Amino acid sequence: MISVVVADDQSAVREGLITILELTEGIVVVAGAADGAEAIDAVREHRPDVLLLDLQMPSVDGHAVIRALCEHGCSTRILVLTTYGDDDSIGAALAAGAHGYITKADGAAQIVAAIRSAAAGQSPFGSEATQFLLRGIRSRRNAQTAARRYGLTEQEVRVLHLIVAGLRNRDIADELVISMATVKTHINNLFAKMGVSSREEAVRLVAP
Repeated sequence: MISVVVADDQSAVREGLITILELTEGIVVVAGAADGAEAIDAVREHRPDVLLLDLQMPSVDGHAVIRALCEHGCSTRILVLTTYGDDDSIGAALAAGAHGYITKADGAAQIVAAIRSAAAGQSPFGSEATQFLLRGIRSRRNAQTAARRYGLTEQEVRVLHLIVAGLRNRDIADELVISMATVKTHINNLFAKMGVSSREEAVRLVAP
């Protein structure tokens, strides 16, 4: 039996998901959460196999929930379920430690399949997240080309790749486990080497 915590600040959505999952063989909902703080408490109390997590919630947002749980070695698989399919949201969630990412447009059958997949140790991704990952593969290849062309260091290449992926300075710092000041230094250095003055210009030079 797969145990699940459902976290969504919209009560109608949350209750709808709980109803669908409770009618699904092999899945049991152990708790619902209306905000990020409740989600963290529910996971720590029930230790579910899967946390089905919305990103935009009051008190503590989804990205902070993911970071808080991952930093404490939580074994629960975190599956993001949100209306947001943009690169910034996907990149930040994956950088924080989410194990899977689907959108509410994916439908009930896909949500159930994603929960089963996450519980089995896999990383399920909806169509938007899959496209994001494919772009990331291409951007890494292009970032390596930029390294050779502009003489970037290995760490500057990592920073450049995360910029192309849409991550903010704070997310880059968290992903690389460095300070915000160090991130800014790397960005200033790679901008100087590439002859650009903004993220947008840097992305245009290396984006697929």
